[in-house]
Amino acid sequence: MTGPHIWKYEEIRPLIMQAGELALMANEKTIVHRYTAFSATFIIEGAGFATINGRRVPMKRGDVVLTPSWNWHNQDSVAKEPLIWLDMVDVSTLKHLPAGFVEFYKDQQSYPADPVEAENSPLVFPWADMKAKLDADQRDWVSVPYLRKSCREGATSPPVRETASAVYHVIEGSGYSVIDGQEVQWSRGDTFCIPAWHRYCHFASVGAPVYLVRSDDKPMLNALGFYRNEHMDAEALVEEW
Repeated sequence: MTGPHIWKYEEIRPLIMQAGELALMANEKTIVHRYTAFSATFIIEGAGFATINGRRVPMKRGDVVLTPSWNWHNQDSVAKEPLIWLDMVDVSTLKHLPAGFVEFYKDQQSYPADPVEAENSPLVFPWADMKAKLDADQRDWVSVPYLRKSCREGATSPPVRETASAVYHVIEGSGYSVIDGQEVQWSRGDTFCIPAWHRYCHFASVGAPVYLVRSDDKPMLNALGFYRNEHMDAEALVEEW
């Protein structure tokens, strides 16, 4: 990721439907498979089910569904409209390590699928629940760690410059981000990225609240001791010996 970029939903949706790799029509399903990577799936449109390690959980627009490493899984659509999702997967990290594996279930027709309600699954984060948490906080800029960010109409996020790179998807609302001096306009359905060490700030348009979902590599950088932002005391990063 070398520079900021935005994928306008109105432009990429026809390509998604044409490719068919991140979209399902009614009664369609993906093949059962598993891989080394961990993934978080955000539902952009439609409704359906995800079956993860034999447990079938419902999912609909705005929900986030987690798939742990090496768990058998697939998705199926039950709505009349297409089921379209955004996969946030750490496969790019695995490309640099000899640790990426993929396997397909031998008997696709006999894969078990025991029903589990979303509220009883630790892998499903319903949008209705997350939105209620965000709306309960009256501050202009609200952040629920790792999964969601939102801001009130007309609000501005604090400026940030950090070693983490991030991908944002616009759940609701419209506005723009200033990324190292470059203004990026966005609205519902758009996806944009912010590379590491680019100073950025988000601005919500007046008229309605903005809800964003963010995926970043900050947890990995923290684990490796490589995360920093411009407000940190650089001397605090010195390792004692």
